[in-house]
Amino acid sequence: RNTILNYNRSSINKDTTTITFATKVDATKPSGTYTTNINFTAVANPTPLYYMQEVSTWCPTLETDQTIEAIDTRDYKTYYVLKARDNNCWMTENLDYDISTDTILTSNDTDLPEGTTWIPAISTHTTSDTSWVASNTTPQSYDPGDLCWNGVIGYFNYSKTTIPCTDSNANKHYSIGNYYNWTASVAMNDSNDYTVNGQNIDQSICPAGWKLPTRNTDKSFENLVYIYDLTCNYSGNVQNGPLYFAYSGKYESEGIKRIGALSEYWENTVYSKWNSYAFYFDLARDNPFGSFPNRVYGNSIRCVSR
Repeated sequence: RNTILNYNRSSINKDTTTITFATKVDATKPSGTYTTNINFTAVANPTPLYYMQEVSTWCPTLETDQTIEAIDTRDYKTYYVLKARDNNCWMTENLDYDISTDTILTSNDTDLPEGTTWIPAISTHTTSDTSWVASNTTPQSYDPGDLCWNGVIGYFNYSKTTIPCTDSNANKHYSIGNYYNWTASVAMNDSNDYTVNGQNIDQSICPAGWKLPTRNTDKSFENLVYIYDLTCNYSGNVQNGPLYFAYSGKYESEGIKRIGALSEYWENTVYSKWNSYAFYFDLARDNPFGSFPNRVYGNSIRCVSR
């Protein structure tokens, strides 16, 4: 007796699967009819499966401060998600979605206005393609590989503050994820038309059902800072559970800078023609605060449920 197939549903990306059986017949066997028995056993959904794009269905069912893992149907990567004390669901690891000129994103899978699509003008850069352009007219993004912040705080070269996420000592909450300029974060090929201070952009690279946090609203980073009493500096708690904000650094034209020392997370609110708001913390300050970096920089993304 042999087990000919054994799989875990969470490792595949379909709700159904087809199993085909075949036999090899020895040519020396006499002609006739041969029979055998095959036992097939399936256990359906032994644990709940959560999809990011279905957040409006399952988020209300979670308990406060409960953490689950949810699957982004665009690439089937999983993310830790928290039902926070502000009654919203938040990602507790950085977005790691690669945009591609070959992929049409729609409002069914991405945070776009209903019935619209977006084809990115430039694909996500990788370690073999570091041609980042400091520009608002193109959606720049960079994938550093499957790296996690190792929890070490200090002003070091990023190679001293990262660890492969596959390492047994890695905390997946601290996944570095991708870096996005603001144009990519709001799912546009050119964001230069948006220049008015306080203007909110109602679309993003987040999965459908999610959005970029907005400055000073009920779905803001500022509320989390107040509710969870978040602090930074060497003795701060911003990196602790249940929110796990990683010191993931940033990306500029010359490469990754200051992992372990600072981080900026894009918001969807405009500051000026050249700048947009972000949630910022570093070792030089006691408290996180709202910054307004140049849109050309590559920052991290944490999404909140709509």
